[in-house]
Amino acid sequence: MVEFFIAYIKGEKYDLTRAGMVLAGLAALMAVLVLMHFLGRELQLFLEIFLLINGIALTLFGIVAVIKDQEVPGAALLGLGIGLSATTTYLIYVQRSGADLLFALSTKLETHSTSESERDGFRSVTVKYSSFAASDEEVLRLCEQIVHPDDIHWIGFFVKRKCRFYVDVLDNSRLNRFFRSGTRGERRLNYERSGRRLEWILGRMNRYMSRLESGILIRTILDVEHGSLSYYYIDKDVYLIGVTMDQSQVLEVDEKLRSLANQIGLLPRGWVFREERHQQVS
Repeated sequence: MVEFFIAYIKGEKYDLTRAGMVLAGLAALMAVLVLMHFLGRELQLFLEIFLLINGIALTLFGIVAVIKDQEVPGAALLGLGIGLSATTTYLIYVQRSGADLLFALSTKLETHSTSESERDGFRSVTVKYSSFAASDEEVLRLCEQIVHPDDIHWIGFFVKRKCRFYVDVLDNSRLNRFFRSGTRGERRLNYERSGRRLEWILGRMNRYMSRLESGILIRTILDVEHGSLSYYYIDKDVYLIGVTMDQSQVLEVDEKLRSLANQIGLLPRGWVFREERHQQVS
């Protein structure tokens, strides 16, 4: 229809054979999409590969047009092909790895400060990023009070997928058995990255959960082989991530973190909230 109106405006006679070719191409594409629909989750991968192939084809065609200096706008095709190929490649990388490379680079450039404190015979480490705000001080104090070598080993506070701060007790010698490979610093960095990636993963899950009309996920426990990684929704784009490396403490950690999230946020989470509310009333 667009080509027909362009031809009409220019006063040119539109070639119906070309219209038939376009319609045949669209029909073929629709048939492929219907077929891919029955393959479920592979549809997205197919579309990504389809765009990538088109981007590469445009790039090659643009290179040939530039070299042969034809009337075809080779430079424009070359730029469009490179842009489409690069964008699609990046999307495939993000979809497959769950890691936003550009976001990671911007976060890596963010400055931070590190401090240490002693409490009850053990040392905790606090890292504040440049995005840390005065309103985060109360949350930081609550997190510093709850970390312990026996159960909660790392807590991070995130706003808009950026870590405002995290507190941990990973340097404690009682946790040596959990570090068979890698350093404490590497583990801290991996937890902070996992916190950002988990929000990306849960964002996709929430899009599917919306069909159930039950609201978004406000608490998610990834009970892994060695401990757990826990997510607690606080407010829009605000959440807590808690980590324990001790599998035997997963349930205890969940109860403590739920209580912490109930103090910080506005949403009730589990029986801890009801117990605390009952105590306040009585």
